[in-house]
Amino acid sequence: MSTDEPSAPDDAEIRLTMPRGGDALTRLQAEHPGWRIFRSRKRDGRAGDDWVASRRDVRAGIDPTVICRSAEELRQALREQARRAQGPVLPDPAALDLPGWTVTVEEGWLFAEARRSYSLYQWMAGAQNQASARSVEELHILCDAYDALTEALIRAERTHRAWFEATRSRCGADRPQPHTAR
Repeated sequence: MSTDEPSAPDDAEIRLTMPRGGDALTRLQAEHPGWRIFRSRKRDGRAGDDWVASRRDVRAGIDPTVICRSAEELRQALREQARRAQGPVLPDPAALDLPGWTVTVEEGWLFAEARRSYSLYQWMAGAQNQASARSVEELHILCDAYDALTEALIRAERTHRAWFEATRSRCGADRPQPHTAR
């Protein structure tokens, strides 16, 4: 079975293909073939203190360049890049607990659509019926915020209607004037 994606060699493959006692740079290059790994250089041409990895393959990581103070730090950073490049692990939408929202997953994005209807007042005041996020946590935050906004708008609309009905039923000069913002 052949795939187009390069696979990272496992530890056993690296040990077999590397000469015994190979230096850290050679080891890092063998572990991360999607990166060009080198030591930084000082102005006078001597080896610098930093370890640098420049991405060759877009599937190897997110950041185009990674700079660390040691070989071990660079190894950990490149492993994190590989993990991030795989994208977020998204759950089954049916398993998400978002009451009042229908959740779908498309191309690594979570989309939520509210299962309620909104009044014209709520729409005009900014009520949201859709949310999109890259993580479950972000989607929960957005949907909770949208629900809180909608509930506040429902309360405001009820208060405004009650005030309107009260002022409409009165007649004459004792009718209260609406509050105006200064």
